[in-house]
Amino acid sequence: MRTKRCYKYKTVRVTLRLSNAYEKIYKEGGVNVSITRKNRTFFLRMFDSKMSYAQIKDKFRWQACKELGGDIQQDDVSVIKEYVKIYRGFFGKVIRVSGLRFLILYFRNESDLRVAISSSIEIHDIGCGLWIKKPDDYIDDSGKLQERVTRNDFQNKASISSDSSRRQQQSSKHVNFLKSHQQWR
Repeated sequence: MRTKRCYKYKTVRVTLRLSNAYEKIYKEGGVNVSITRKNRTFFLRMFDSKMSYAQIKDKFRWQACKELGGDIQQDDVSVIKEYVKIYRGFFGKVIRVSGLRFLILYFRNESDLRVAISSSIEIHDIGCGLWIKKPDDYIDDSGKLQERVTRNDFQNKASISSDSSRRQQQSSKHVNFLKSHQQWR
């Protein structure tokens, strides 16, 4: 493993030797990699360099999240494996927000996500199961799922409405001008 540090980024060049079984999975589109170093397991997503950003974003589009309460005291690895197996996701990760643990599961398509949500409702109460999470949603400090509102979206919507009102004003002035011009004939 070689590392190179630039101004504020750290580039890592790694030579990985994949087993024949994993190489087959990787060529079929599998992205999950687990690396164990010093008795600690790291879960990574590894992508083919030929994939574009849009393809990667589309692959991880269907998401669900769940708050892992205090009743689940297992380590992250076993929690991820258990939930991926139960709900048939293809990737999962545990994140921590203000001391609370959340599980984010990724699904291959919308139908897999819907099946997971409905089976989650059958197993848990409605508020305690999986929540559908859009790619731009985030979990705030209180543990609630929030939709991200970007400034550009607001400006675009504002400019569209102000632009249409400006067009109406201009067209009404043009009509009024034509009426006044016809009166002088």
